Amino acid sequence: MELLDAARTARGGGAVLLGEAGIGKSSLADAIAAQAIARGFIAAWGRCPDLSLAPYWPWRQLLAVLPDSGAREVLDGSGSSSRAELFSGVLAVLERTAADRPLLLILDDVHRADEATLELLAFVAGQVRGTRIVLLVISRDDPVELAGPAASALAGLPAWMPRLDIAGLGQSATAELVRELTPTASDELVANIHRRTGGNPFFVSEVARLHAGRRQQGVESGHDVPTAVQQVLSRRFARIGQEAVRLLEVAAVVGKLDLPVVAAVACLDEEAALTLLDEPLRARLLVGSGPDLRFAHDLVREALYAGLSEQARARLHRAVAAAMPDGEAGALAEHWARALGPEARLRAAEHALAAGESASAAMAYEQAARYFRWALADGAGDPITVRLELGRSQVLAGEVDTGRDTLRQVAAAANQAGRPADAVRAVLAMGSGLGGFEVDIGDPAQERLLAQALGALSDDDLATRAAGLARLSLVRALSASPEERAEQARQAVALAAGVGERAIEAAALAALNDALSGPDHVRVRLAGADRIVAIADEVADPALALLGLRLRLVARLESGDIAGVDHDIAEYDLRAKRLRLPLYAWPVPLWRGMRAAMDGDGELAIRCADEVDRLGREAGSTNAAMMAWVLRLQQAKAGGSPVEFAALMEQVARWNLEPSQWDCCLASIYACSGMPARARFHLDRMLAAGLDSIPKDSEWVELLWQLAEAALVLAEAALVLADRPVAEALRERLAPYAGVWAVDGVGGACFGPVSDMLARLDGFLAGTDPAARRQSESAEPTEPSEVAELRRDGRVWHVAFRGRRATVQHSKGMADLATLVTRPGHEVHVLDLVEAGGGPARREVGADSGPVLDRQARTAYQARLRELEEDIGAAASDADLGRVSTLTAERDFLLAELAGALGLSGRDRVMGDPAERARKAVTMRIATAQRAIAESHPELARHLHLAVSTGRFCCYRPERPVAWRTRADDATPDVAPQV
Repeated sequence: MELLDAARTARGGGAVLLGEAGIGKSSLADAIAAQAIARGFIAAWGRCPDLSLAPYWPWRQLLAVLPDSGAREVLDGSGSSSRAELFSGVLAVLERTAADRPLLLILDDVHRADEATLELLAFVAGQVRGTRIVLLVISRDDPVELAGPAASALAGLPAWMPRLDIAGLGQSATAELVRELTPTASDELVANIHRRTGGNPFFVSEVARLHAGRRQQGVESGHDVPTAVQQVLSRRFARIGQEAVRLLEVAAVVGKLDLPVVAAVACLDEEAALTLLDEPLRARLLVGSGPDLRFAHDLVREALYAGLSEQARARLHRAVAAAMPDGEAGALAEHWARALGPEARLRAAEHALAAGESASAAMAYEQAARYFRWALADGAGDPITVRLELGRSQVLAGEVDTGRDTLRQVAAAANQAGRPADAVRAVLAMGSGLGGFEVDIGDPAQERLLAQALGALSDDDLATRAAGLARLSLVRALSASPEERAEQARQAVALAAGVGERAIEAAALAALNDALSGPDHVRVRLAGADRIVAIADEVADPALALLGLRLRLVARLESGDIAGVDHDIAEYDLRAKRLRLPLYAWPVPLWRGMRAAMDGDGELAIRCADEVDRLGREAGSTNAAMMAWVLRLQQAKAGGSPVEFAALMEQVARWNLEPSQWDCCLASIYACSGMPARARFHLDRMLAAGLDSIPKDSEWVELLWQLAEAALVLAEAALVLADRPVAEALRERLAPYAGVWAVDGVGGACFGPVSDMLARLDGFLAGTDPAARRQSESAEPTEPSEVAELRRDGRVWHVAFRGRRATVQHSKGMADLATLVTRPGHEVHVLDLVEAGGGPARREVGADSGPVLDRQARTAYQARLRELEEDIGAAASDADLGRVSTLTAERDFLLAELAGALGLSGRDRVMGDPAERARKAVTMRIATAQRAIAESHPELARHLHLAVSTGRFCCYRPERPVAWRTRADDATPDVAPQV
């Protein structure tokens, strides 16, 4: 707009707008004219015609709209006046008009102008600088169209007139234009239109209109070329030589300007072909240079292809296929499929098979599956082999159910055909490959097919036997004992090692790792996972390495090695990104969500669960859906929202859980959500089956944890002494595994160290032991008998205990311990520990409006519950079922009221209280700090492990009093007496 502002003060000027047809030059000029009129200008247009009309035609149009009375006649006498007089007359009219109002002159399509028009343009352009006139010249820049006198005239315009090259629209502007015509256009459609049109606004509009019209008719527009665009481009093709057009047609059939192939089809050497292509390059139909020449945009290629007859296309496709190198199997398949001739279809299928193998090797599994289907349909290759590769590609592309169906059929056909090795390979592919990254253990067909294949396998094929035995061990997870499965896996390890098949050996180790799941074999599994990763790196098998990392991460989590877990998450993420497959990607957000939950960041955990769901859907992974559910479940339990629980419970029915898993999970869920009657039902049913009915596998610790959690919530809320035997039984089973951490599945949740649950059980048992309670109440405070140190010094803590000193890196858990040891015997709320560690003040996050039940009501409820327990027992003895039902309903109602009002240890519950999230975070960080202390001072770590209990209230309660130095100026520590 600077030109317009300058012209108003008699500093006239001008500009030249250049660009291809449809690029938006005239639209830009319209916008400039609108701005000029708004500033008080007169805007006058003149357009150069296609046909030969009277000389100065665009100038006549322009002058006709001016208010000057002599404007219309100034060119009428052009034949009798000298050119100088004529041009001076035109200039005088323009200057008189501009004296009253500034003037914008627009000459459009100057590439078509006659010589007289161009000469007058040159004259006026040289005179406008000191006037109130702006001259805007518009022309195409295609050298074929802008040639001869027009090109010379534009080149001769004054240097102060800037040349503005109008480029195509960017992606965002294209999106705006497309959505004016097709409001629901997807980002994918916009990107496709932008790529095809190069952002040319006219082409964009025409393609978008075609798409919108076809959509209304329920027809896909595909890559059809709009008629108006075909006409525009056809006119441009007509302006270049026919030999050049023929070369472009060959390139359009090839799909790109592959110079060696195009030249070979045209029977030219490459230099001659390049010479011919110089003309379409100057015509802007091509861009680039030398061997990098390419179509200006996809519509140019599409228009050339659309202009060919069906017979010409088929002939050229055959010629192109004959000229292409064998390495481009996918392109060769496409060309032979479009060629004529009896052998063309089979040759297309053979190349499709080769293309599928190449795509599979490049992990482009969706593309590989398409090629294998093609080859199978047209009879290329061995049917069993091709179908096996098809099924494998389908599984890895995320079409898991379809792929497994295909592979089941392949395995059955291979067994029937006496090809057991192929049957084994098919079953391996059902679990995403040799290692079995995701095996459907609920599919009994795998065991049957493998058993049949292994029975028929030749004795000398030890490698296949090892791979089959390893997978058989995995798929028998629900039908065989862990001992049987472990023995099969060990056989597979030995066989593979014996024949030097390292990858199969690693896969067999993974199967052994799975068979040895459970708390008794954590160290063995950790060592085995290290071997799997090492072997996988040795044989360059990235998928197997990821499996090993997954197994190692879980073992480290069960060991409480949180730093090692974080290292493995980062390492796994780095490696998984290289494969770019959702199947291997979804564990990363799962573990990050688990770690966020451990740190008390529920919002991040939920976002991670959403990402697990998204990637799991792409991978077709049922495991991912289950693990995302586990992440959400832990956050719902922390928040105590029954509505969330109800929604989550609807999903549980989708999975075929074992009865023990079902009852333990539901008992915990319902107890934490304030639905005690339902929780009691599942708890009692599990107890009736017996705790020993729970398989001692990877879920054993977690399931006992959930049972203990349910029992504690129910018992502590209502002080039901009958649950004491349950707590004792759970404690007895968990006690040998105090150093193990409770983990769900492949790391969907980490509940904390078993020692934490043992401390909670001990607290409950102590609270329900009358003798212990009397002894505790009568105990007198004792004086410290030992002196110890737990003092921070910048980034480290100095610790000392029983004559030994050490340093430990700073962490929030160390600060929590320092707070607790200075208050022995006192219970400290987790929100106070969070505040002491630099978190928000307790009053900001933990304020409440008082207990749901006051003390008097709570006491009355508990007394009535004891009466009801006795009455229910008496009624049951009398076989009075009606009274049992009535009394049970009352008991369940009271339990529901208490569970909704009370938290663990019978304390008042505040709905929405963030204490549960804080409890988990504090528990995790204290456990991590204790592990860090153990590395340099094991004796102190054992002392703290035994003396510190965690929960919503944490407490340091040593057997003998200890005086702690926690500050640098503590010469003689003052420690409150132990309570």
